[in-house]
Amino acid sequence: MAGPYVGVADAELARRAAAGDAGAFERLVGRYRGEIARAALCWLRSRDDAEDVTQETFARALEGIGHLERPEAVGPWLHGIASNVCRETLRERSRLVFCGTKHDPLSPSWHAALDSWHSDLGRTVLQAVAVLTVQERALLVLHCLEGVGLSEVGDLFQVSAGAAKMRLCRARAAAREVALRDQPSTEEVPAALAEGYYYLANAYFGHERWAQSQRCWQRALALAPQTAESIWDNLKSLNYVPHSHEGIEAALRALEQGLQRHPNEPRLWLSFAKVLHFSAGEVERALSALQRAVKSNRLRGHALLTMAYLFARIGSATVAIETLALMERERLWDCEIPLVRALAFLAAGVREAAVSEARRALSLAMSNPDHYRVAHRHYVPGAVLAHFGVAKEARAAFQAAIQADPPAMMVAAIKRALARLAASGSETAEPTLWLACGKPVAQPSQAFQRSSASSVSLLG
Repeated sequence: MAGPYVGVADAELARRAAAGDAGAFERLVGRYRGEIARAALCWLRSRDDAEDVTQETFARALEGIGHLERPEAVGPWLHGIASNVCRETLRERSRLVFCGTKHDPLSPSWHAALDSWHSDLGRTVLQAVAVLTVQERALLVLHCLEGVGLSEVGDLFQVSAGAAKMRLCRARAAAREVALRDQPSTEEVPAALAEGYYYLANAYFGHERWAQSQRCWQRALALAPQTAESIWDNLKSLNYVPHSHEGIEAALRALEQGLQRHPNEPRLWLSFAKVLHFSAGEVERALSALQRAVKSNRLRGHALLTMAYLFARIGSATVAIETLALMERERLWDCEIPLVRALAFLAAGVREAAVSEARRALSLAMSNPDHYRVAHRHYVPGAVLAHFGVAKEARAAFQAAIQADPPAMMVAAIKRALARLAASGSETAEPTLWLACGKPVAQPSQAFQRSSASSVSLLG
């Protein structure tokens, strides 16, 4: 659009813009954007705020240029608008009072607060974010903490830069309102910010931007290492389709770095084991991580159940069943015990017991409100039933899994299983079954196979 306007005076551009010539207005923006941005930076000492002021200045100019009385003074007019917007921004800052100190929680000093949130300043600066929705949290984390520009924010959230700015303004307004009204406890703040980072990691992962996903996971773990299973939540639906090795490696690197900083956090070890086993197919490293997690009283049942999954998937049916028996002796009941036992009996080739446990698992499938878990708890027993030729019940299980509204990638796998049943009647559904349980595992070493039988007795 710039070509036809080269050499045209500012006053003439202003007249044309007032008459509705969009190209003339764009040319004015191009000429004055740098000046306005530098002036705003001098006022506010914040590049993020200066960028917002620049965009707001030209948005107001577009609305008001039709009323400009002296087109030859368009430059001073634009600078006057920018000055007014800067003053409004400073007044808005001054209304934010935390611990007797005037401070804007949405300025670049957030980074310092993030590193020392336990201080008075850091705590009060970040508390404003803890009560927002996860989408608002993610948006503010991305733009205000990570310094990502509006155009990239728009790309990530698949909206225009203008829509991203509007969402950001709403999130900021909400943060400023709650900052003066609600004060969440200090313990809630790190987990709330971590949740925003997980939301961003998932968005980056969907765009196959592995480095950004890894950075967001690392920052979430640094804030709240006990939330590590959210990384597995980001990845688990991908087990139903071929997925990127780079993405899995990014998750593992983030978890490894988290373990270096928090080596005694059992949830980190459990999440590390799940990603290693179900997503990367690394059996021996996964078992080693599970042996660390199982020492935690809080997570012992969950870790033992995951260990039983691991043994069932590598064909160690006896050890898997012994692991589940240990859980029941210790009264560590989990509604997925029948499901895992069905897989173990399938690995052992014991049809009657596998079908019986699959039916028992289906009767318990609706006990968890998580859509992914409800669908998973129908799909896996359905795959066991299909494997042994119980086609009618398998079909009903697959249809119930779809009705549970699972992730799209899981829906595709379930539909493939239904299509296989329709095409072959009672033919085995074994390939679908192993997709339901995660990536095919690497062949365990002979030493691992010899030692696996003693693992449960040692844990008990």
